[in-house]
Amino acid sequence: MKRSHYQWRLLELSPENDFIGFDGDIPIGRIFLEPRPRFKGLWRWSNARSETAISSQGYAASADLAAAAVEALYEKLRAFDQTGPLCDDN
Repeated sequence: MKRSHYQWRLLELSPENDFIGFDGDIPIGRIFLEPRPRFKGLWRWSNARSETAISSQGYAASADLAAAAVEALYEKLRAFDQTGPLCDDN
């Protein structure tokens, strides 16, 4: 996978083609090569935050694209957390 400022680590239970992304110690999402024949060759991605109304999972043609989708969504949610109605900066 391409390098980013996030860390992607192999999932211990399934060390082949299955990764968890981290921002420091914070999990940001998971990507894995879809094993079902219907999705052969596609990488499934999902966000670690389930409370969002934004689409939090999907498929991509490569591990790099799946990781980029997780990272982009994570950054969008972080930006919302900092500027949204639940922000405690006041």
